Amino acid sequence: MRSWLMAALALGALVGAAPGAEGEDPAAALAASKERWVKAREQCQGSYTYWVRTASWVGARTETTIVVERNKVIERRYKATSGRAPAPAPGPAPRAEGDVEWVETGDEVGKHKEGAPPRTLDQLYDEARQVVERPRGKHERLVQRFDRAGLLLACFTVDTRIMDDAPIKGVNIAEIKLAERKAE
Repeated sequence: MRSWLMAALALGALVGAAPGAEGEDPAAALAASKERWVKAREQCQGSYTYWVRTASWVGARTETTIVVERNKVIERRYKATSGRAPAPAPGPAPRAEGDVEWVETGDEVGKHKEGAPPRTLDQLYDEARQVVERPRGKHERLVQRFDRAGLLLACFTVDTRIMDDAPIKGVNIAEIKLAERKAE
């Protein structure tokens, strides 16, 4: 199967993602998710980790890990792989040319330009609200996804005229892990 066709099928599956019930109002779905988040934030005491991942049709991938403690971003990790495998050699696998990896902590968080911005889930919910409220062009499609607990994973627009690596405008989280509540 041609790579452009595979990408089109993947985009079709992504764009078809629904917030819940068919035809549910996106603003209402987001508001219900925000209510779930407010309760979950209290349970985890504002401490959680989330991941933002990207993948290109040519094999390049990125992963940004955001660590939040007590509603403040305390760490951001980034890893980018070029998709080009290094030549086989004896010993540990060498890093491919173009691969990048770094960690920011404390006051360094946000220093690098690469990776997802160091935002809290509250900030991402605000961004998602703006995406839902903004008028969309005739070639833009709104995508919303929530995890099993009803927390926000994605709320973005995508231009349906672009097949491969269509840029998205909004929030796109791969996974959220809430911290266990600590005994007081």
